[in-house]
Amino acid sequence: AHWQKVGQFRNNHPAVGAGKHEVISKAPFVFSRTYTKGDYHDAVVVAFPDDKTNEIEVSSIFSDGEEVKDFYSGQTYKVENGKVAVTTKNEVVLLEKSN
Repeated sequence: AHWQKVGQFRNNHPAVGAGKHEVISKAPFVFSRTYTKGDYHDAVVVAFPDDKTNEIEVSSIFSDGEEVKDFYSGQTYKVENGKVAVTTKNEVVLLEKSN
């Protein structure tokens, strides 16, 4: 089930395979992937939260007030002060723009 979710997320987002990689934070480890071709733009944030942290820095990709979805858990969050406060026990958070 884990690899199916990760694979589907990758299939949904060209940024994962072909995008520019940027480290946002090292503790917890958070990175973004962005891909632009012509008018098409795709951006995601991937995080590996630890027991000490439930806030994920996303300001370089998502704007305050924007709603994002953790593809892995299905939970949605609102960006506030450049961060998303996640409530998950999963080892990975796969953030995308919520539709």
